[in-house]
Amino acid sequence: MDTVSDFPHCLEASLRLLKYRPRSQAEIRQRLTLRGFSEEAIAQVVVHLQGQGWLDDEAFARFWRQSREDHNPRSRRLLERELKQKGIASELAQRTTQDMDEEVAAFQAARKKLRLLSSRDYSTFQLKLGQFLRRRGFSWEVSRRAINRLWQERETS
Repeated sequence: MDTVSDFPHCLEASLRLLKYRPRSQAEIRQRLTLRGFSEEAIAQVVVHLQGQGWLDDEAFARFWRQSREDHNPRSRRLLERELKQKGIASELAQRTTQDMDEEVAAFQAARKKLRLLSSRDYSTFQLKLGQFLRRRGFSWEVSRRAINRLWQERETS
């Protein structure tokens, strides 16, 4: 296809992608490449979207962090890795996650599992929650503190 006639279709495809959620520049490039659009058309669309404020890696990184914190908390290290996989530069990923409170994130993540483990003894409770938090990237020490806090809350309620 020629770049001039490719541009409107490429732009339309990118806007459909952005309709569902914000995306990183790398995600847009990858998806448009898979759809068979030329590199020139993709480059033009990316510039256009950035100019309109619809494609902003910094805003995307903040969105992704907030979404994870609200719905599916993870450790700083795991969140940085996810951002990098989405095409966010290492420096921006680190800057976006630098002020995260892993204690709070681990507690929020573990609290979501509390209902499933409420009738378990401490040993099982600790084992299951510890495994869950490790899969979310939290250190043993952070996990242990979140588990103990939840166990104490459970005992007092």
